[in-house]
Amino acid sequence: MDKDAKTFHCEISTPDGPVLDGEFISVNLPALDGYIGILAGRAPVTAVVATGLITLEAAEGKPTELFISRGFLRVNENNLSVLAEECKPTSELDPEDAWELLQRAYKMPSDTDEQREIRDEAIDSGRIRFSLAQKGRKGMMSLDEMMSRGLG
Repeated sequence: MDKDAKTFHCEISTPDGPVLDGEFISVNLPALDGYIGILAGRAPVTAVVATGLITLEAAEGKPTELFISRGFLRVNENNLSVLAEECKPTSELDPEDAWELLQRAYKMPSDTDEQREIRDEAIDSGRIRFSLAQKGRKGMMSLDEMMSRGLG
């Protein structure tokens, strides 16, 4: 990367505390209506953050990938602030834990419209988490292994 590239400050926090604080060239993160890209000099914006993958590119080094689960972002004067329910490096996602969360989501009640909406959101989030956990794993979990853990 170009050392003279324009950067901006980014900080990400969760209820457990700060996750990231640094200077970046670009950040790509999930919003409710699709992914949003942030570059230095971006016009002010606020948005709801969805569950998904954040990719951050620093002036030097390889891109950083983080899993994020729901929150809010604010861009103002070359500062990006993100408050999220959960955020961690994709390498820290455990595929087995992600699979169990997904199984629990499928078993959530769905008798009312509100319950179905909550259940569907939990399933979507669980699928994203599991997919990202698998991506960071050396070998993907086989279909037989997944089914032996139950969803059938």
